[in-house]
Amino acid sequence: MVWIRATLLLLLSAQLCCADPSLTLRQLEFKGWFGARRGDPTTVYNLLGCCYLLNTPIADDAEKFAAAWISIHPDAELTIVDRAPMTIGGDVFQSYVWIQDGDENLNLLLVRQGLVPGGVMQDGVAYLSTLPDIDETTKNFPKRLISDAQYDAFMKRVIDAEAVAAREHKGIWSDKALRQENGYE
Repeated sequence: MVWIRATLLLLLSAQLCCADPSLTLRQLEFKGWFGARRGDPTTVYNLLGCCYLLNTPIADDAEKFAAAWISIHPDAELTIVDRAPMTIGGDVFQSYVWIQDGDENLNLLLVRQGLVPGGVMQDGVAYLSTLPDIDETTKNFPKRLISDAQYDAFMKRVIDAEAVAAREHKGIWSDKALRQENGYE
């Protein structure tokens, strides 16, 4: 009996903790930064990780750029980075995603073009872990669905992409004060 419970728990946790490798853009409809699977109101997919609502500089044409990229890459694959309940009952979730088509990654392109700062690609786990009195035992704390090594490697690429955008004065990085404030000058 114990092994049956353990097996069921293992199967359930595997479903909750692993990205869906078959999820493609063709299955979703995006509006701005947010997407949803047609007919599934339980999950909102977000192109940006965290902090984008906190006085974050975002280029005026960033959402337009993302929409254009999405329209010409309908078979791009999504990696679900983290997942967190959006409602008190936990029946609606938000999932931060990376979108990749071959060698192109939309999230990195947004940063490299200076359309968003790299910090918005930080996932909720990393961001919330920096706040006092909040840890993974906190109610509604997000769950990272990829390995820490995958996450760290991606964030290194984000840092590099932001440095390129700042060096080339692209998008939001055309603002000298912003470059100085963030240590790029």
